[in-house]
Amino acid sequence: MMYKIIESKYYKRKYLIVFNGSKKDEEFLVSEDLMIEYRLVKGKELDKKQYSQFKESFKRDEIYQKVLHYALYKQRCTFDIKQFLDKKEVYQERQNYYLEKLRKSRILDDKNYTYNYIHEAFEFKMTGPKKIIYDLSRKKISEELYQPIITSLSNKEIEANVVSLYQKKLKSIKNKSAIKAVQDIKQFIIKKGYSFELVNKVVNSLKNNIADIIKEDDALEKDYLKAKNKYSKDKQKEYNNILSYLMRKGYNYSKIKQRMEK
Repeated sequence: MMYKIIESKYYKRKYLIVFNGSKKDEEFLVSEDLMIEYRLVKGKELDKKQYSQFKESFKRDEIYQKVLHYALYKQRCTFDIKQFLDKKEVYQERQNYYLEKLRKSRILDDKNYTYNYIHEAFEFKMTGPKKIIYDLSRKKISEELYQPIITSLSNKEIEANVVSLYQKKLKSIKNKSAIKAVQDIKQFIIKKGYSFELVNKVVNSLKNNIADIIKEDDALEKDYLKAKNKYSKDKQKEYNNILSYLMRKGYNYSKIKQRMEK
C-alpha cells in the first residue's frame, strides 16, 4: 500500500500536503521543518510504515510549533516550557524532545534567561535582590546561575534603586501623616525585595522634610474634620475619640492638641 502526494503548496505560512490513500484523501498543514525533513513534493510516495512515521512526526511537530511560538513570543526558561507542555497534556517523559530541540536552536537557554531576567528586573523594574532570588527560585533556576549575577550588583546601585523608589512612592502619597507616610514607603520598598536594614537607613536619612512635602497640616485638617463629624454625636467622648483617631493615623501629639484647642 502506497500513499502518494497529489498536492503540495504554500498555504497560510505553512504547506498544504494532500495524500491519496486507500479510502479517501488526507490533508495535512505542515511546517517548513517537516516539509524539508520528509521532502514532501508532489508525486512523492510513502509506504505504509513511512506514512505512519510521518503522521507521528506531524502530531509531534504540531505541538512543537505551538511551543516554539510560545518560546519566541517572550524569553522563557525551562520551567515555563514545562508548564506550557503540562497544559497541552504532554507527558513528562515526552517533554525532553521539545526541550532539547529548543535548546539545540538556542531558543531555550536558562543561563541567558537568568542574566536578562535579573538585569531587566533590577534596572528597569527596580526589583530588589531578595525578590529576584525568590522569583527565580520559584522558576527552578539554580543558585549557581543567579548568585554570581546578584553578587555583581554593587551596594551603590542597590542603594540608588532604594532612593529612586522612595522618590517614586513619595509622589503618590496624599492625605497622610508623616509617620504613616514613612511606614508606607518603607513597606513598599521592602516588598520590592530590599533588606529592612538598608531601607530603614536610606529612608530615615531622607525623611526630614517629608511633612512639608506631603503637606501633613492639610492632611491633619481633613482627618480632624472627618473625625469630628464621625464622633460629634457623643459630646462626652468626642474629644478623646477624635484624639485617639488622629493618634492612630500617626499624627504628632502636640500637633493634634494644637489643632483641637484651636
